[in-house]
Amino acid sequence: MDLPSDPRRCVFMVALDSRGAHDQLSSGRGFRLEAGIGGTTLIQAFVDGDTDRAPLTIGVLLMMCSGIAVVGIGLLMYPVLKTVNPRLAVWCPALRIIELTVSAACGLYLLARSEVVPNHLLWVYIPTGIGGLILT
Repeated sequence: MDLPSDPRRCVFMVALDSRGAHDQLSSGRGFRLEAGIGGTTLIQAFVDGDTDRAPLTIGVLLMMCSGIAVVGIGLLMYPVLKTVNPRLAVWCPALRIIELTVSAACGLYLLARSEVVPNHLLWVYIPTGIGGLILT
């Protein structure tokens, strides 16, 4: 495919040419969202005073599944982004892997210490925000 010189048109053409990747991204986002909502709900119940450890453990596992889906989305986006800017495209999956690592560390801390990491969402969303800036 001949790509135009304008990067915005290039992304549009690549998106049109990669419908399979789009379908995979869409299903990955849906799973990530459902797992994230379920995990957050179970963890919040523990934070609000529920002392049962089983829902907490399931909540952390669901958040890990959500994090793995986020990494999968980053890996699926790489081939599309690579055609626009190969140097910046590498950062998309790398930052998603960092996001998963931070989320996993916070989850393990929660299970080990039975308390939430202070400012845990800030630590998770720093690589998310940087990834968003790279995509703009």
